[in-house]
Amino acid sequence: MSVEDIVQEILSECLGTTRGEVMNAIELKKTQSGGYLTTEAAARLVATELGVARKSSAFSPSIKINQLMAGFADVTVIGRVLLAQVVKTFTKPRGKGQVARVIIGDETGTVKVLLWDKKADLVQKIQSGEILRVEHGYVRLSRQGALELHVGERTNVEIFSNITNEKLPPLLSDFLQTIEETKASQQQRGNLKGTVKGKQSMVTFKHRDDTEGKVLKFILKDKTGEIPVVFWNQRATEADNIEEGTTLLLINVKVKKHARSLELHVGKDTLVQVQGSQ
Repeated sequence: MSVEDIVQEILSECLGTTRGEVMNAIELKKTQSGGYLTTEAAARLVATELGVARKSSAFSPSIKINQLMAGFADVTVIGRVLLAQVVKTFTKPRGKGQVARVIIGDETGTVKVLLWDKKADLVQKIQSGEILRVEHGYVRLSRQGALELHVGERTNVEIFSNITNEKLPPLLSDFLQTIEETKASQQQRGNLKGTVKGKQSMVTFKHRDDTEGKVLKFILKDKTGEIPVVFWNQRATEADNIEEGTTLLLINVKVKKHARSLELHVGKDTLVQVQGSQ
Protein backbone atom coordinates (compact mmCIF):
# COMPACT_ATOMS: atom_id res chain seq x y z
CA MET A 1 0.00 0.00 0.00
CA SER A 2 1.44 3.36 -1.07
CA VAL A 3 1.52 6.60 0.94
CA GLU A 4 -1.21 8.01 -1.28
CA ASP A 5 -3.41 4.95 -0.61
CA ILE A 6 -3.01 5.47 3.15
CA VAL A 7 -3.76 9.20 2.88
CA GLN A 8 -6.91 8.49 0.87
CA GLU A 9 -8.02 5.88 3.41
CA ILE A 10 -7.55 8.41 6.24
CA LEU A 11 -9.52 11.07 4.36
CA SER A 12 -12.36 8.65 3.61
CA GLU A 13 -12.61 7.55 7.24
CA CYS A 14 -11.99 10.91 8.94
CA LEU A 15 -14.56 13.24 7.44
CA GLY A 16 -13.69 16.90 7.88
CA THR A 17 -9.94 16.26 7.88
CA THR A 18 -8.10 17.97 5.03
CA ARG A 19 -5.28 16.54 2.96
CA GLY A 20 -2.99 19.30 4.21
CA GLU A 21 -3.67 18.34 7.84
CA VAL A 22 -2.87 14.70 7.11
CA MET A 23 0.39 15.53 5.30
CA ASN A 24 1.45 17.89 8.11
CA ALA A 25 0.79 15.14 10.67
CA ILE A 26 2.90 12.71 8.62
CA GLU A 27 5.80 15.16 8.41
CA LEU A 28 5.56 15.82 12.15
CA LYS A 29 5.84 12.09 12.87
CA LYS A 30 8.93 11.86 10.67
CA THR A 31 10.50 14.80 12.51
CA GLN A 32 9.66 13.38 15.95
CA SER A 33 11.29 10.06 15.02
CA GLY A 34 14.59 11.79 14.30
CA GLY A 35 14.46 10.71 10.67
CA TYR A 36 14.07 6.99 11.39
CA LEU A 37 10.54 6.67 9.97
CA THR A 38 9.95 6.54 6.24
CA THR A 39 7.04 8.55 4.84
CA GLU A 40 5.01 5.35 4.50
CA ALA A 41 5.70 4.24 8.09
CA ALA A 42 4.84 7.72 9.38
CA ALA A 43 1.59 7.69 7.37
CA ARG A 44 0.66 4.33 8.85
CA LEU A 45 1.37 5.61 12.34
CA VAL A 46 -0.88 8.64 11.77
CA ALA A 47 -3.59 6.28 10.53
CA THR A 48 -3.18 4.17 13.66
CA GLU A 49 -3.60 7.16 15.96
CA LEU A 50 -6.72 8.22 14.08
CA GLY A 51 -8.24 4.77 14.50
CA VAL A 52 -8.06 3.93 10.80
CA ALA A 53 -5.28 1.35 11.08
CA ARG A 54 -7.36 -0.92 13.29
CA LYS A 55 -9.71 -1.55 10.36
CA SER A 56 -7.06 -3.01 8.09
CA SER A 57 -4.01 -5.17 8.83
CA ALA A 58 -2.28 -3.46 5.89
CA PHE A 59 -1.53 -0.51 8.16
CA SER A 60 0.79 -2.40 10.50
CA PRO A 61 4.24 -0.82 9.83
CA SER A 62 7.26 -3.11 9.93
CA ILE A 63 10.18 -1.26 11.49
CA LYS A 64 13.59 -1.99 12.97
CA ILE A 65 14.15 -2.16 16.71
CA ASN A 66 16.16 1.06 16.84
CA GLN A 67 13.20 2.88 15.25
CA LEU A 68 10.79 2.03 18.09
CA MET A 69 9.42 4.96 20.07
CA ALA A 70 7.21 5.08 23.15
CA GLY A 71 3.60 5.55 22.11
CA PHE A 72 3.72 3.53 18.90
CA ALA A 73 0.39 1.70 18.97
CA ASP A 74 0.45 -0.65 15.97
CA VAL A 75 3.86 -1.90 14.87
CA THR A 76 5.31 -5.05 13.39
CA VAL A 77 8.81 -6.04 14.55
CA ILE A 78 10.84 -9.09 13.54
CA GLY A 79 13.76 -10.29 15.67
CA ARG A 80 15.80 -13.29 16.69
CA VAL A 81 15.11 -14.66 20.19
CA LEU A 82 17.98 -14.18 22.65
CA LEU A 83 16.12 -15.13 25.83
CA ALA A 84 12.68 -16.54 26.67
CA GLN A 85 11.58 -16.58 30.32
CA VAL A 86 8.96 -18.57 32.18
CA VAL A 87 5.42 -17.31 32.70
CA LYS A 88 4.80 -15.28 35.87
CA THR A 89 1.35 -14.89 37.42
CA PHE A 90 0.03 -11.88 39.33
CA THR A 91 -3.17 -10.60 40.91
CA LYS A 92 -5.20 -7.81 39.32
CA PRO A 93 -8.57 -6.21 40.26
CA ARG A 94 -10.57 -8.62 38.11
CA GLY A 95 -8.74 -11.83 38.88
CA LYS A 96 -5.34 -13.26 38.00
CA GLY A 97 -3.11 -12.28 35.13
CA GLN A 98 0.11 -13.60 33.67
CA VAL A 99 3.06 -12.26 31.74
CA ALA A 100 6.10 -13.72 29.99
CA ARG A 101 9.19 -11.85 28.81
CA VAL A 102 11.21 -12.48 25.66
CA ILE A 103 14.31 -10.62 24.46
CA ILE A 104 14.59 -10.30 20.67
CA GLY A 105 17.18 -8.59 18.48
CA ASP A 106 17.81 -7.53 14.90
CA GLU A 107 20.82 -5.92 13.22
CA THR A 108 19.99 -2.59 14.91
CA GLY A 109 19.52 -3.57 18.56
CA THR A 110 17.51 -5.57 21.09
CA VAL A 111 14.18 -5.07 22.89
CA LYS A 112 12.18 -6.78 25.62
CA VAL A 113 8.84 -8.21 24.48
CA LEU A 114 6.09 -8.63 27.11
CA LEU A 115 3.39 -11.21 26.37
CA TRP A 116 0.29 -10.64 28.49
CA ASP A 117 -2.37 -13.04 29.79
CA LYS A 118 -3.36 -15.69 27.18
CA LYS A 119 -0.48 -14.66 24.90
CA ALA A 120 1.99 -15.47 27.71
CA ASP A 121 1.47 -19.20 27.08
CA LEU A 122 3.26 -18.79 23.74
CA VAL A 123 6.58 -18.56 25.58
CA GLN A 124 6.48 -22.33 26.08
CA LYS A 125 6.85 -22.74 22.31
CA ILE A 126 9.64 -20.16 21.89
CA GLN A 127 13.30 -21.24 21.83
CA SER A 128 16.49 -19.16 21.80
CA GLY A 129 17.71 -18.64 18.25
CA GLU A 130 14.25 -18.76 16.66
CA ILE A 131 12.69 -15.75 14.93
CA LEU A 132 9.68 -13.92 16.30
CA ARG A 133 7.33 -11.76 14.23
CA VAL A 134 5.21 -9.48 16.43
CA GLU A 135 2.36 -7.82 14.53
CA HIS A 136 0.12 -5.07 15.97
CA GLY A 137 2.30 -4.64 19.06
CA TYR A 138 2.46 -1.44 21.09
CA VAL A 139 5.46 0.30 22.65
CA ARG A 140 5.71 1.57 26.23
CA LEU A 141 8.46 2.76 28.57
CA SER A 142 9.38 0.57 31.54
CA ARG A 143 9.72 2.04 35.02
CA GLN A 144 13.45 2.28 34.34
CA GLY A 145 12.86 4.24 31.14
CA ALA A 146 13.64 1.42 28.68
CA LEU A 147 11.48 0.75 25.62
CA GLU A 148 9.32 -2.38 25.75
CA LEU A 149 7.24 -4.03 23.03
CA HIS A 150 3.92 -5.27 24.43
CA VAL A 151 1.82 -8.15 23.10
CA GLY A 152 -1.87 -7.87 23.94
CA GLU A 153 -5.10 -9.52 22.86
CA ARG A 154 -5.10 -8.11 19.33
CA THR A 155 -1.38 -8.73 18.75
CA ASN A 156 -0.39 -11.57 16.43
CA VAL A 157 2.81 -13.51 17.19
CA GLU A 158 4.44 -15.93 14.74
CA ILE A 159 7.47 -18.15 15.37
CA PHE A 160 9.88 -19.12 12.57
CA SER A 161 13.05 -21.19 12.41
CA ASN A 162 14.28 -18.88 9.65
CA ILE A 163 13.11 -16.02 7.41
CA THR A 164 15.24 -15.79 4.29
CA ASN A 165 14.31 -12.23 3.35
CA GLU A 166 15.26 -10.74 6.74
CA LYS A 167 18.81 -9.54 7.55
CA LEU A 168 18.97 -10.90 11.08
CA PRO A 169 22.23 -11.82 12.83
CA PRO A 170 22.35 -15.65 12.59
CA LEU A 171 23.82 -16.40 16.02
CA LEU A 172 23.40 -15.20 19.60
CA SER A 173 27.09 -14.31 19.60
CA ASP A 174 26.39 -11.67 16.93
CA PHE A 175 24.44 -9.65 19.52
CA LEU A 176 27.38 -9.45 21.92
CA GLN A 177 29.25 -6.30 22.90
CA THR A 178 32.79 -6.07 24.15
CA ILE A 179 33.42 -4.77 27.67
CA GLU A 180 34.80 -1.54 26.19
CA GLU A 181 31.64 -1.09 24.08
CA THR A 182 29.43 -1.77 27.11
CA LYS A 183 31.20 0.88 29.17
CA ALA A 184 30.94 3.41 26.36
CA SER A 185 27.28 2.80 25.52
CA GLN A 186 25.84 3.59 28.97
CA GLN A 187 22.93 1.24 28.24
CA GLN A 188 20.98 -0.32 31.10
CA ARG A 189 21.29 -3.87 29.75
CA GLY A 190 24.02 -5.68 27.85
CA ASN A 191 25.06 -8.96 26.23
CA LEU A 192 28.67 -9.96 26.87
CA LYS A 193 31.09 -12.86 26.69
CA GLY A 194 34.23 -13.10 28.76
CA THR A 195 36.48 -15.10 31.07
CA VAL A 196 36.09 -15.32 34.84
CA LYS A 197 38.94 -13.77 36.83
CA GLY A 198 39.47 -13.02 40.53
CA LYS A 199 36.45 -14.87 41.87
CA GLN A 200 35.57 -14.11 45.50
CA SER A 201 33.89 -16.36 48.05
CA MET A 202 30.11 -16.12 48.31
CA VAL A 203 28.93 -13.89 51.17
CA THR A 204 25.73 -14.43 53.15
CA PHE A 205 24.06 -11.43 54.80
CA LYS A 206 20.84 -10.34 56.50
CA HIS A 207 18.29 -7.96 54.97
CA ARG A 208 16.49 -5.38 57.12
CA ASP A 209 13.51 -7.73 57.37
CA ASP A 210 15.85 -10.40 58.76
CA THR A 211 15.69 -12.57 55.62
CA GLU A 212 18.90 -14.05 54.25
CA GLY A 213 20.62 -12.76 51.14
CA LYS A 214 23.64 -13.93 49.17
CA VAL A 215 26.12 -12.17 46.91
CA LEU A 216 28.96 -13.48 44.75
CA LYS A 217 31.46 -11.30 42.86
CA PHE A 218 34.17 -11.81 40.26
CA ILE A 219 35.81 -10.01 37.34
CA LEU A 220 34.84 -10.70 33.72
CA LYS A 221 37.55 -9.97 31.18
CA ASP A 222 37.87 -9.95 27.41
CA LYS A 223 40.42 -8.57 24.96
CA THR A 224 39.15 -5.00 25.51
CA GLY A 225 39.08 -4.80 29.29
CA GLU A 226 37.64 -5.97 32.59
CA ILE A 227 34.41 -5.36 34.50
CA PRO A 228 33.07 -6.57 37.90
CA VAL A 229 30.14 -9.01 37.88
CA VAL A 230 27.76 -9.39 40.84
CA PHE A 231 25.41 -12.36 41.33
CA TRP A 232 22.56 -12.04 43.82
CA ASN A 233 20.68 -14.57 45.97
CA GLN A 234 19.59 -17.67 44.00
CA ARG A 235 21.75 -16.63 41.06
CA ALA A 236 24.74 -16.45 43.44
CA THR A 237 24.05 -20.01 44.59
CA GLU A 238 23.82 -21.19 40.97
CA ALA A 239 27.11 -19.48 40.07
CA ASP A 240 29.08 -20.66 43.10
CA ASN A 241 30.58 -23.61 41.19
CA ILE A 242 31.88 -21.44 38.33
CA GLU A 243 35.69 -21.54 38.39
CA GLU A 244 38.30 -19.00 37.36
CA GLY A 245 39.19 -19.32 33.68
CA THR A 246 35.62 -20.26 32.72
CA THR A 247 34.14 -18.55 29.66
CA LEU A 248 30.67 -17.12 30.31
CA LEU A 249 27.96 -15.78 28.04
CA LEU A 250 25.71 -13.19 29.75
CA ILE A 251 22.49 -12.20 27.96
CA ASN A 252 20.40 -9.27 29.23
CA VAL A 253 22.69 -8.53 32.17
CA LYS A 254 22.06 -5.29 34.07
CA VAL A 255 24.72 -2.59 33.66
CA LYS A 256 24.85 -0.53 36.85
CA LYS A 257 26.87 2.57 37.63
CA HIS A 258 28.77 2.16 40.89
CA ALA A 259 30.82 5.06 42.21
CA ARG A 260 32.99 6.01 39.22
CA SER A 261 32.86 2.63 37.52
CA LEU A 262 30.35 0.16 36.08
CA GLU A 263 29.28 -3.28 37.33
CA LEU A 264 27.32 -6.09 35.73
CA HIS A 265 24.49 -7.36 37.98
CA VAL A 266 23.03 -10.82 37.34
CA GLY A 267 19.43 -11.20 38.45
CA LYS A 268 16.34 -13.19 37.50
CA ASP A 269 16.19 -11.65 34.02
CA THR A 270 19.72 -12.66 32.95
CA LEU A 271 20.66 -15.75 30.94
CA VAL A 272 24.01 -17.23 32.02
CA GLN A 273 25.67 -19.85 29.79
CA VAL A 274 28.93 -21.61 30.70
CA GLN A 275 30.90 -22.10 27.50
CA GLY A 276 34.00 -23.91 28.71
CA SER A 277 37.36 -23.17 30.32
CA GLN A 278 40.64 -21.82 29.08
